[in-house]
Parts: sequence; C-alpha cells; structure tokens
Amino acid sequence: MRTSAKRWALRAPIIVTVGVALLPTGAIAQGFFDFFRPHYYPRNNDYSSPRSYPESSEVDRPRSHDSTRERGAVHREAQKQPAPKGPLTIVVSIARQRVTVFDRETEIAHAPVSTGVPGHPTPLGVFTVIQKQYYHESNLYSAAPMPFMQRITWSGVALHAGMLPGYPASHGCIRLPREFAVRLYAMTKTGARVIVARNEPAPVAITHAALFQPQPPEEPKPAPMASLPVEMVASVKPSDGSQSDITSSVTVPQAPEPPKPAPEAAPKHKGKVSVFISRKQGKLYVRQGFDPLFEMPITIADPDKPIGTHVFTATGLSDDGKTMQWSALSIPSSSPRNAAPPERTSHHRRHDAKDAPRLEPPPMPSAAAALDRIDIPQDARSRIDQLLTPGASLIVSDNALSDETGSDTDFVVLTP
Repeated sequence: MRTSAKRWALRAPIIVTVGVALLPTGAIAQGFFDFFRPHYYPRNNDYSSPRSYPESSEVDRPRSHDSTRERGAVHREAQKQPAPKGPLTIVVSIARQRVTVFDRETEIAHAPVSTGVPGHPTPLGVFTVIQKQYYHESNLYSAAPMPFMQRITWSGVALHAGMLPGYPASHGCIRLPREFAVRLYAMTKTGARVIVARNEPAPVAITHAALFQPQPPEEPKPAPMASLPVEMVASVKPSDGSQSDITSSVTVPQAPEPPKPAPEAAPKHKGKVSVFISRKQGKLYVRQGFDPLFEMPITIADPDKPIGTHVFTATGLSDDGKTMQWSALSIPSSSPRNAAPPERTSHHRRHDAKDAPRLEPPPMPSAAAALDRIDIPQDARSRIDQLLTPGASLIVSDNALSDETGSDTDFVVLTP
C-alpha cells in the first residue's frame, strides 16, 4: 500500500503538468463547439425545443409530426383578438432586431426577432406571405422544426417560432417568440405584406392624383325600340257619297328582337391586384392573386435620377364608398458606408478604413415626389381601376424584379 501511495505521489506532478499543458487545446475545442452550438443546440432554450430554427427549404417533405397542438393554439388565439380593420403590414427591422405589425397606419403589435448572421443574412426588400404551415421541418438543416411557419420566399426564408438569443443567429429566417408567432399566424392570411429593412419604416396616409381609384359601374342603357314601316290600308268614304277609296300608309313601332346571348367571358382572376413599377426596367407589371395579368413600358421623368422604393397600399374605401384611401411606406435604397480613404501604403490602410467617416446616403425622394415623376398610360389605369379593392398595392422602386418573383408569388423586390 505504501509503495502504491508513493507511486501516485510521484505521478501526480506529471499528471497535473500534462493536464495544464492540454488546457489550451480543450479551450479551443470548446470554443469551436460553442461557435456552432447556438444554431443547433442552444444552451438556454426559452421556447421548449431542443434546437434552434433555421430556415425552411423549397420542398415540403412528408413528416410524421402531429400539428394538432399548433392548430389548437392558433384557433384559441384567433378567438381572443379582434379582426384587423384593414390590410396588415409586417415590418422587420434588422438594426433593431424587432418586428412591428401595422393595421393600416396604426401599430398593433411588436416583438423582438433574431435574423440572419452575416454569412447567411436575411434579405432586405418587399415580400408577401406565400405559404403558411402550422408545423414545418427544414430539409436543409437536419429537419429542424419550424412551428407557425409563414414563408416569404421559395428559396427558404420564412417567419417562424424560434430561439432568440438577443442578436442575429439564424441562417436567413426571421425567428419570433413562440407566443408572438402564434398571434401573428392567427392574424395574417396568405398575401400579407412583409417589409424587411435596416431601420424601421412605418406606413403613413397619403392622397395623390396618380393613385388608382375605383370606377363607378356603368348604368345599363335601355334598348332602343325598333321602328319598321308597315303599310296599313284604310277605306274611307268621302262625304259626297262617291265610291272612291283613300289609301294611307302609317308607321307603327314593333317590339325589338330578343337579344342574342353574349359570348362567355374569359374567367376572371381572383385576389387582390398588385402593380409594380421599376425605374431600372422602365416597365409596369400587374398581377392579381399571384397571377401575371399584363405588363407594358412606362415613362418616368428624369429616369437617371433615383426614385427610391415606396409601397402604396389601398387601405379601404371612404365613408361614401366612392374614394379609395391609400397609405405609403418608404424604404431607403442604400445604407451609410465608409468614405473612400486617400491612397496610402498597406501599413496605413487598415487604420484609415477603421477611422473613415461614414457617408450618409443621398436623400431619397418622398413617396409623393416619386408619383409625380410617373406617367401611367390611361388604358392601363382604366384596367387597374376596374380591379381595385381594399388591399391592392402599388410598388415603385429603383430596382428590378427579383428572381424570387415566380408563378406562385407576389412581386418580390430586393433593396440593397
């Protein structure tokens, strides 16, 4: 026993020395594990899930999860809250890591979010909810669960419940607190507008002659009576008693022929009408219910000058039902950047870039100023006016249509 104790006494300094030498290696390994851990196995999970929630994939594969619990939560939440008064606008601020929901121009809800990391950023721009699922699993990230998923692109960006560490931590999706995700899911419908911006723009009421207005229905005109000459012969005896007859011709009206059945009209598209005007492409595009209707060239004054990105939404009819009311939300098209430092040697470049002053972007034209520069052809305006309903939208932007715009989407416009 004494011999064993002596041996351990001799070995203890060696073991301690080796352990101390290996500490840096263990710290490196732990740091490497912690770098990836927040994305998949967070330490502090506030939303009852063993994983975080990366974005969805393009294809929804079969799954065995029973979404009864999610459905029940949404149903209970829908019964609690009143129906929105007008179209909803969901604004996600990357800088503030916050989502705000507007009913017309009134803020009705907000919550913190967690957006994409620098390597997998959340795209900025104008989107709509194109698909909703109570429960979804990612095909790209180990079938990660995505409860209360509301997709905004088919390439894999969605709003859904997930872990919020207090900073950007997703692979491009917009993570929401679970309670808020349930509430938002109960409020929205497919087609709800989603704006992702660096700051936090808000819609405001606007009145402008260039905005579309509903056309009153034409009153049917009565069909004209057809008059055909009909010769009627009457024999009239003269007062002198002679036998001569007098023949007279008169014209009497006849009932018109029954109208011929009108040819069957082409099937009408269902859904709200959306209009997009691109300064870069010099075109006007029109969709209804995610289906393309028509497009045409358009004239924009001073086409070489920026016009900004503005989203106009038809919020509802006036009290007399004759005028459509509109709101406008303007999104900056650029962000502050460092001023280019003077040409220096490589020794000073890093220091110069760090201390370079921040250049603010040029002032963006207001929403009304943007409309002043646009000349919409009258025939296009007439066709759009006939389809106008509350919830219709007009997007004006310096940018072109995104490749994300497809057969099952509304217009997708990315902003830099």
